[in-house]
Amino acid sequence: MNKLEKLKKLLKKNYNFRGNNYEYSPKTNEELRQLVNDLIKKYGNKVDLNIIDVSNIDDFSELFYQNTEFNGDVSD
Repeated sequence: MNKLEKLKKLLKKNYNFRGNNYEYSPKTNEELRQLVNDLIKKYGNKVDLNIIDVSNIDDFSELFYQNTEFNGDVSD
């Protein structure tokens, strides 16, 4: 298998840049906002949100509206 085929295979599996599978794949802004709120509520303001595949989201408005203290990782 050449490098291009390997890359395509990884992308099809929704791997993020760290090589981990995403745990969540919301389809709408509303689903994403609810998920972010739930994760912050469960794990606190420093939760790593890189477990969320946001490739289907094009509207990120009001994502942290109620979470002004959020200081987690969204770098990926």
